[in-house]
Amino acid sequence: METKAETNQVKGVKTPTNRKVDIIVKAHDLYPLPPTEKNVDANTELLDDEKHKSPFGASKKNYETIVFMGFDMTWDIEVEYKNGEDKEYKVELVSINHNPKPSGNPNLFDVNPLKPKKHSNNKRIHGTIVHSSPSPEDYTIHFQIFKNDKDPHPFHLDPKLKINPE
Repeated sequence: METKAETNQVKGVKTPTNRKVDIIVKAHDLYPLPPTEKNVDANTELLDDEKHKSPFGASKKNYETIVFMGFDMTWDIEVEYKNGEDKEYKVELVSINHNPKPSGNPNLFDVNPLKPKKHSNNKRIHGTIVHSSPSPEDYTIHFQIFKNDKDPHPFHLDPKLKINPE
């Protein structure tokens, strides 16, 4: 017997739920590089709670996460090798901005920009989806890398969110 979630997946309909994306960073490799899209794509991976990912080296601008009205979206960030080359590096989320198209459309999030809560150690940002859009929406993940807790280097990613119409 299929569960409701299994039935919905078979029919192509997703059960509304909170969503999460992990950002994994090759901090040792990215830190000394200019913050170009190519460099960031090569040294970051995005992985969602349904195991869909944009691996290291793949473009992040077409990475799309399906989200739901009234539900939360959470982003976490971490270094790839916590005990290897990256042990002297730290990554932090700075903010997440919705970039509405066309300009003037309502923001998808309850607050824009989204910022980390103080208790999150700048490793997590979450917000609630409060507006719908018929097409995928661009947003920007701003993060920074520190070496030995000093000299932050800023970077950003520009993936997409798609509101599930159901």
